[in-house]
Amino acid sequence: MNSPRYLVNNRFGKMVLRSIDAILPVYHKQEPIVAPRKIFLVNLAHLGDVVVSTAMLVACKELWLQAEIGMLIGSWARVAVKDHPLIQTIHLMDHWKLNVATIPFKEKIKQHYHTIRLALTEIKRATI
Repeated sequence: MNSPRYLVNNRFGKMVLRSIDAILPVYHKQEPIVAPRKIFLVNLAHLGDVVVSTAMLVACKELWLQAEIGMLIGSWARVAVKDHPLIQTIHLMDHWKLNVATIPFKEKIKQHYHTIRLALTEIKRATI
C-alpha cells in the first residue's frame, strides 16, 4: 500500500497527519444509507441559477426513485420549474434583496415577510 502524499513539508506536520490517518479507521463506522422519502431543494437566486439547479433533479431521481422532490424558489423563477415532471411541490419565497420588481422598498419587505409565512405554512403541511 502506498503511503498518502501530504501537502505539508515539515516532519512534525507529516507525523501528525499520519497519526490521525492511523487512528481514524478505528472510529469510522459505515452507517447504512437510508433512501430519503422527500428531497427539498432551495434556490432563491435569479432565474438562470434556478434553471441550472434543475440539472440536479435527474441525478436525485436516479439515486432515489421513490423520493418526492420539492423546491423553494423566488416567484420570478416559477416559469423555469412550473411544468417540470420531476418536481411534485413548488414553494415560493421572494427575498427582498433579490426582488427586482419595480415596487417601493417597503412593498418588497412586506412581500418578503408575506411569502416567508406562506411558504413555511405550505412546507409544514407538506412534511406531515
